[in-house]
Amino acid sequence: MGKRLFIAINLPDNLKKYLDNLKFKWAGQPKMRWVKTENLHLTLIFIGYLEIGSLPMLIAALQKSSWEIFSQKLLPTEIKLKEVVLGPNSAHPRLIWVTTHPNPNLTKIKRILSDNLSQEKIFFQEKSKQFIPHLTLARFNCQPKKFESEKISWQFSVKSFELMESNLRRGGAEYNILKSFSD
Repeated sequence: MGKRLFIAINLPDNLKKYLDNLKFKWAGQPKMRWVKTENLHLTLIFIGYLEIGSLPMLIAALQKSSWEIFSQKLLPTEIKLKEVVLGPNSAHPRLIWVTTHPNPNLTKIKRILSDNLSQEKIFFQEKSKQFIPHLTLARFNCQPKKFESEKISWQFSVKSFELMESNLRRGGAEYNILKSFSD
């Protein structure tokens, strides 16, 4: 087996605390699995399981991506949060997530990462062709009985992206930064 990996933007601690406090609005909902505060992030690409022997190719693709991203001045960038909603499909939601205002830099960063991973033959799981930047707060199987979306006015600066490892545990996933990419 290999490592379970993803590429993400980590959030500032003050934003994580703010988002963690939002869950009290929906406390008591049955079978809601909340993301641990320390694990809150914005996923750019979920790679899935990767054999250890492929790790050097992945790092090379990310270093190339990093060079392109910073030379094009796509980072640093500002991400503006928009709203807490049910997603990804409002008719059959599975998540409580925070949407973001459109950010062309994020879309370009995602494309650069995808292109360089594909060139290195690093296969990853793309759930849909459209990239929808979001922060997952909770997962569920049964739609919450009472849920009202909530507007959020928060923005934060992004200066790096990280290669993350996800270790699935009985008490929930544990995430570790394997490598950070910054200017």
